[in-house]
Amino acid sequence: MRPLNLDNSPCTPTASNCVIWSGPNIPCIKLCTGDTISDVVFKLATELCTLLDQTNVTTYDLACFNLAACPPTTFDQLIQLLIDKICALENITPTTTTTTSTTSPGKSTTASTLVSDYLLTAAPCLGGGTVGLIDYVNMIAAKICDIITQISIINAGINSLDIRVTALETAPVPVFTIPSFILGCDIGTIIPVLPAGSTQDIDIILERFINEEWCPYKTVFGTYGDIGGAITSQPVSGLDPALAFQYVGGGNLFVNYPAFVGAPTTLDQALTNIWVALLDVRDAGHQITTVSAGNNVTVTPTVSVVGADQVTDYLIDGTSTVVTAGDNITVTAAGPVAGVTTYTINGKEAIVAAGTGITVTPVTVGNDTTYTVTATPFGGMLASSTPPGIPKTVPGLNTSRLSDSPIFIPAVVYDDDTAYNAGTGVWTCPATGRYNVSFRIHLTQPAGTGWYDVAVPGILVAGLMGATTPEYYVINSYTPAVVQKHADISGSLIGYTFTAGDTLCLKIMNTTNFDYLSTVGDVIEFSVQRIK
Repeated sequence: MRPLNLDNSPCTPTASNCVIWSGPNIPCIKLCTGDTISDVVFKLATELCTLLDQTNVTTYDLACFNLAACPPTTFDQLIQLLIDKICALENITPTTTTTTSTTSPGKSTTASTLVSDYLLTAAPCLGGGTVGLIDYVNMIAAKICDIITQISIINAGINSLDIRVTALETAPVPVFTIPSFILGCDIGTIIPVLPAGSTQDIDIILERFINEEWCPYKTVFGTYGDIGGAITSQPVSGLDPALAFQYVGGGNLFVNYPAFVGAPTTLDQALTNIWVALLDVRDAGHQITTVSAGNNVTVTPTVSVVGADQVTDYLIDGTSTVVTAGDNITVTAAGPVAGVTTYTINGKEAIVAAGTGITVTPVTVGNDTTYTVTATPFGGMLASSTPPGIPKTVPGLNTSRLSDSPIFIPAVVYDDDTAYNAGTGVWTCPATGRYNVSFRIHLTQPAGTGWYDVAVPGILVAGLMGATTPEYYVINSYTPAVVQKHADISGSLIGYTFTAGDTLCLKIMNTTNFDYLSTVGDVIEFSVQRIK
């Protein structure tokens, strides 16, 4: 059979297996809601074919009737033939009677019917029991009419389903457009960032924001539960005495600072309480303090005004102090001058001085001091990341200088001297000394011939340079001469003397015929290690 949708250009055909039946369950043909249209059409067609086969007169063997001519050609003719044969076998002679019945006032109906007193046992599917022959034939005819009606309904349903399937097959394929919008600020920290004012697709914005903005913020600030726990752990209640007023009438934080929140639940409330507590401590320092003299101590107060605050200075003198010398200790007294005696105390002990990379820890027990001398390892730094994109540069005498390339900023792995700026990618020498420096680059170009282009030759150059001068300390390059997927560049400088304040950064220049796209597994890194 030739498919109806063989020539459906320009529409895209939709398989009937992709459309489901949303009507009710039909148990008699085992059809369920959710079956595909293919299953629905197949089951309906199967039932229809079964009914057509059962009512096809040609499928019945009528040879026993010795029908020389005019055999029945329809199912009703077959039934009538069977009735006639039964009547002949039972020697039933049909008689004609006239029956009059009134169906409504003033109206009667008279019909001539063929009546037989012959009784038959009805089949179970027709209700069973004993019925007259004429009634039985009428029951069979009614069932046949009902079957014909059901077949008509099934055909109508098949036509309706065919129309729906055709509509689905000819419907255009939906096109989804990813929404975008204009950024109000820069998004991302890895170069290149998504700049403010640019229009970006929402999936790109979401990925960059979550990975480069939200995740770092969450790492620093913790979860909302962490912040909420810090807020509710406030150790100061509003009923605590206010320090600034405890000497002049008392009062608590609620009374003296109306802005104080007793049980903060938000970050702004917690910050308000912190400022209130600091203000209370500051104000407390301006209050009058009473200083009492004790044994061998005299107190002389002096009142002065500083700005809007009244300040009292207290001169405290000791009238009797004794300092006794011990082993390896000398005490020299001078004075008293104005009631004050000055004591100079000298210890006769060895002094161990720390040097570069050396720490000295003294521990005194009684009159003995033990010095622990420890060699402190020199500091170093390592920065490493997956490289961002590196666009190609057209080679030329004035365009192929490494110093004109941008600074690449790998993420810090460790930085013992806090000398690396993770925002600019610049390492600043913390102290004059000898250092080993090195870098390593691994870049992948997976398509085509990789980095090799016989028609447009080029190179990749990388090196460690000063951040503000064109001077380079170590530099190396990669020249693709054959088909090659990976480019690897490395270099090192051993025992070089850097002066405090010297800078170092990593730069990469691409004069091949290919833009480099960031690839997971690739790396850019450089390291610094002080050796002396």
